[in-house]
Amino acid sequence: MEKKIKLMPGTKVSIETTDEGSIVTLYEPEKKKLSKDLFNDGDILINKRGSIVILKGKIQEDIFDAYLCYIDDYLHYNVCCESIPLWRKATGEELSQFRSALKKRNLQWNSELKKVEPWEPAIGEQFYYIGAALIITEDIFDEDGCQRLKQVGNCYPTEEIAEAHKEKVTEAYK
Repeated sequence: MEKKIKLMPGTKVSIETTDEGSIVTLYEPEKKKLSKDLFNDGDILINKRGSIVILKGKIQEDIFDAYLCYIDDYLHYNVCCESIPLWRKATGEELSQFRSALKKRNLQWNSELKKVEPWEPAIGEQFYYIGAALIITEDIFDEDGCQRLKQVGNCYPTEEIAEAHKEKVTEAYK
């Protein structure tokens, strides 16, 4: 008589022949244990669903804290996550998409201070600001002429975000 069984990938089989027949022993594949040192504080991780987290501190067992979690276009701050085997480090393209998502909210991740901050343009980067007559103006950021705009938070990555902040900027200049 012949019987077929389907085994999980990685399952090992041993067959021992005796006078009474054969003994088949199945050995389940070992679950990978991840090192607690695999990821570091501030690493940006992603899972199969596309959720992105910024690791906070060290992994405790299978649980870790995150400075920020980006799920389904929403940002959640200071969260606890589990099932570390489901996470991996984000690729360069995934990091770029994450930074763009923050930028659309006028935010950026400061990896040195380990916190989310208001977005600020880099020297030579295009930005928008709200001018004296509440006119949105496009400019290139330079260290000398744009400091006041930066100090009052009047630097925006897109014209749409600048438009949404007109009232805030009007109050800052009073």
